[in-house]
Amino acid sequence: AEADAALAERRVALDRLAAMLLNRRREWDYETQRAQLSMEEAQLLDAERSRMQSAVADAVDGERAELTARRMASMRLEVDAAVNVERSALERSLRQHAGIAALEAQLAAAEAAMATRVPTAPHVEQVLLEQERPAGSSPMAGGRVGGGAGVAAGAKAG
Repeated sequence: AEADAALAERRVALDRLAAMLLNRRREWDYETQRAQLSMEEAQLLDAERSRMQSAVADAVDGERAELTARRMASMRLEVDAAVNVERSALERSLRQHAGIAALEAQLAAAEAAMATRVPTAPHVEQVLLEQERPAGSSPMAGGRVGGGAGVAAGAKAG
């Protein structure tokens, strides 16, 4: 019964992790869509900049050409800044996605392990508790697994 309770607790924890991953995946999808739309806007701005460059080539009046060139330079700076911001956002989003993918792989491995684990002996709970024990702690040193008294009793019985 205790092993069943422990398995149930693990399944609840896995369900919570799955829900958290689903929410993060949705957030990432939203951010990716936003970044793609922003990239499209940057492309439109870049096309507008190209049209303005053609207008400069056609301009006869020097002052008018100079004014148009200033506008183009300003617009180029704005477009370059917008593209850089969107590129950074997309790269950040991709890094988050890689982290989510790693968590999903861990979740899948844990679910596969839970699906194949069938308690067949009384020591299964002991094995599960040992897996949860922090690295470096010892059952003899009063770790979570039973401490010295349980080990001594086992030695007398064995």
